[in-house]
Amino acid sequence: MYLHRSLPLAMVLAAAMGSLAMAGPVHNAPSKITYKTAPPPPPAGISYTAVVNIKGNLVRGSGATAAMRAEGTGSTEVDFAGDVTGCAYVATVGETGSDGAEPAAFITVVGRSGVPQGVFVETFSLKGKLKNLPFHIDVGC
Repeated sequence: MYLHRSLPLAMVLAAAMGSLAMAGPVHNAPSKITYKTAPPPPPAGISYTAVVNIKGNLVRGSGATAAMRAEGTGSTEVDFAGDVTGCAYVATVGETGSDGAEPAAFITVVGRSGVPQGVFVETFSLKGKLKNLPFHIDVGC
């Protein structure tokens, strides 16, 4: 893809992501959690981490209790010791060890519908196709 020097990167990424969105849903995304009353916020200062390998297994982490393939290729559920519905999630594609680097890719993370201790992670190739990739996730409350 040719990028004009004066075209801001954000515009290029927005256009690329827009074309992915127009392709339609690739899977059944978790539904939005709705509560009759808001859940209590987690204690301030809680932080959980998880490192998940290419097979969707939990390698290590702090407060992480499990990881598993949720809906097939590229979709993983990661569970933690406490309710993470009121927390912030940050994830990045990356190797589980200290050697090598994972090629550029995309990753998304959202709270898991019906599982307050879980998050739903999807990893995509640079071309936008669901792909099993190793990743790191940080949950801050």
